[in-house]
Amino acid sequence: MEEQKQVSNNELLAVINEVKSQMVTKDVFDTAISKMVTKDVFDTAISKMVTKDVFDTAISKMVTKDVFESMISDFAGSLNFITQNAATEVQLMESEARIRKEIDFMHYDLPSKDFVTTKVAELRGSFVEAFKNSNAKTNKLSEILLQRKVINESDDREVSSMVPFPRPKMI
Repeated sequence: MEEQKQVSNNELLAVINEVKSQMVTKDVFDTAISKMVTKDVFDTAISKMVTKDVFDTAISKMVTKDVFESMISDFAGSLNFITQNAATEVQLMESEARIRKEIDFMHYDLPSKDFVTTKVAELRGSFVEAFKNSNAKTNKLSEILLQRKVINESDDREVSSMVPFPRPKMI
């Protein structure tokens, strides 16, 4: 039989203290447990992950290298067409000169602001004069009709108040 070794109290106490120093307290254990993910949270996270089918579908819709190279080639062809058919600087300058000549020609055909202002003032004066003449005729007609007793004074006042330039009231 194997001989059992006798352990002293001090040795036993030292082993217990060493094991005890490596143990976790209840508070530390509870904190660690509270920070763990629950099964519901884990299941929710798993349910939000992309499935293989969804991933494969997304990959299948991506542009392949051949398609990308074809797109780049088409773009280069378009760019080449633009550079070959674009107007040169000389052509642009010629177009600008032609357009400026047309604008200058149009500018000379237009009346000046002073001319237009003068004409508007003349027309305004003619318009006012025509209205005054019409007003004078209306006033004279109203007086004649009043004298001949075709209309009464109330009608005369009404007619004289309608014209743009009412006649002065007679006292």
